[in-house]
Amino acid sequence: MISLILAILLTLAGHILTWFQSNSQFTWKFWEGKPLLAAVAFGLPSSIVFWYAANYSYKYFGALWNTRFLMFGLSYVTFPLMTYMFAGEPVFTAKNLVCTALSFAILLIQIFWK
Repeated sequence: MISLILAILLTLAGHILTWFQSNSQFTWKFWEGKPLLAAVAFGLPSSIVFWYAANYSYKYFGALWNTRFLMFGLSYVTFPLMTYMFAGEPVFTAKNLVCTALSFAILLIQIFWK
């Protein structure tokens, strides 16, 4: 169970770093036109974090598909929150809520369906 918890926490951290890498350019003037700096500052750490997340997820599930769906589903936990907090875009639109609910369904299936 500790492997699953570590996989979840590391995946969340990786998605947060990836959000900053991709979207800081739209949120803060400093990051405009600095793709290499963003790639080094956020991309390298996120790659390492995702590597360990995949490692722990595979240790828990023993399959790559579970790992993939866990990581995908958790992206819908971080992206809406980060986008709302830093870009001010709404989370609670019908389309966003349905997609988020489907992502949670994917997560629950991967975690609890043995």
